[in-house]
Amino acid sequence: NIVVHEFATLCLTSLSVDFSYKIQIFEHKGLEPLIQLLSSPDPDVKKNSVECIFNLVQ
Repeated sequence: NIVVHEFATLCLTSLSVDFSYKIQIFEHKGLEPLIQLLSSPDPDVKKNSVECIFNLVQ
């Protein structure tokens, strides 16, 4: 569901600015689904995924 993906990626983006949450996202293998969501037809899902990935690699 695109709406669920949009808000889930938005939440992850907010969490990913905190170092302890970055670790949790990596430990729970959250990066791969974010990469897969880059091919979503919804531009907001793509934007949120890119922002989250950006935060994770900083």
